[in-house]
Amino acid sequence: MYCRNCGEQLNDNTLVCTNCGKNPVEGFAYCSNCGAKTTGDMTSCQNCGIALRHYSQQVYYEKADMQSDKSKLSAGLMAVFLGPLGIHDFYLGNTDKGWTKLLITVLSGGVGSLLTGPWSIYDAYKIFSGQRDDADGKTLR
Repeated sequence: MYCRNCGEQLNDNTLVCTNCGKNPVEGFAYCSNCGAKTTGDMTSCQNCGIALRHYSQQVYYEKADMQSDKSKLSAGLMAVFLGPLGIHDFYLGNTDKGWTKLLITVLSGGVGSLLTGPWSIYDAYKIFSGQRDDADGKTLR
């Protein structure tokens, strides 16, 4: 990898360029693949042909990859209405937690819902307030 600011060759996991002291992916003066000089209006490197994304585009793509296909509204409503059965946990991919709630509720003949009910209301609060992600760590949409 090459620094997009000064063209210095760096390790792939470098966060700060040792030559210029800047974030190596934020600039647009050099190609990150081959180190050739580029300009801000170029969409691909004239030397190696790789597509040149500006930092703002890269951040946008990374954020899009971090969004779950699971709905916050669906998960929250499941937590409120079916919470003691752990349905929302299964939906979000947290199967161990879902099985725990389901077994506590069913094996106790429903008495366990005195424990799993408030637990699920707390989960609903966390889901609706955006503090809960799916099992892959992706933000609920």
